[in-house]
Amino acid sequence: MSDAGPIELAPIPGGEPPPFPGTVIVRELADEVLDASAADLLLQALACVREFGDFHMAVSASARTEPLLKRLMYDPDLRRFPWPRTQLYLTDEACVPENDERRRFPLVRDWIVDFSGIPKNQVHSIDPVAAEGEHPYATSIRDCLVWREKGHDRLDYVLLGLEDDGRIAGLRERDTLGTQSLVRWDPGEEGGPPRVTMTQHLINASRFIAVLAMGDAAAPAVRTLADFFLSGAGESIPGPAAAGLKPVSGELRWYLDAAANRWANA
Repeated sequence: MSDAGPIELAPIPGGEPPPFPGTVIVRELADEVLDASAADLLLQALACVREFGDFHMAVSASARTEPLLKRLMYDPDLRRFPWPRTQLYLTDEACVPENDERRRFPLVRDWIVDFSGIPKNQVHSIDPVAAEGEHPYATSIRDCLVWREKGHDRLDYVLLGLEDDGRIAGLRERDTLGTQSLVRWDPGEEGGPPRVTMTQHLINASRFIAVLAMGDAAAPAVRTLADFFLSGAGESIPGPAAAGLKPVSGELRWYLDAAANRWANA
């Protein structure tokens, strides 16, 4: 028997991970966070193509997700990404004119669509118009997923970003539509534009939900969310929208760098 003492584990960058549901992955540098999240995304895409023949991916285009989406275009390790078999969706869109900088689709077009080789008919933009109840975008999603076997007709991957104010783009604290609704029209917050967004029901039904939070500016938002979970409030009070991420039978992973993980001292 070896006389060697116990192996000391390397400290987690920034301190203990926040008490979030699912899996929290913390890396020292933002670049290492992108490596980890990109590797998981690639594995998920390849696995879904092997099993189902295609990969259904929804993304929220924001400053938080921009680094990962751009990395998909230039990282040599990601050249195997199955773009010809990928169906690409937006999680949300602002109801503003096309040339308004708050529109999401132009960002996805500039970061991914124009360079990836994904067939244009597999890119699903959102018509930013008001609608009563569930939005017509839901029909597009159902039409794409209907070809899959019953029970497998759900999104394979959803990429979200934890914003500086603790929100997740496109998510509200409570969805007011029925449990089977996929897309909703949201009148928006005071001072902000109306939006068309995927519902928490649709996002939580996906196989894999990834949330990115990096940099000093994200630390207070991580703290706000950590405090909510530590309080044990659960469903008793309205919490941050991110607290509504509860996959039904899928994986939830949070990706943080050391700067964002200073939640205990943020």
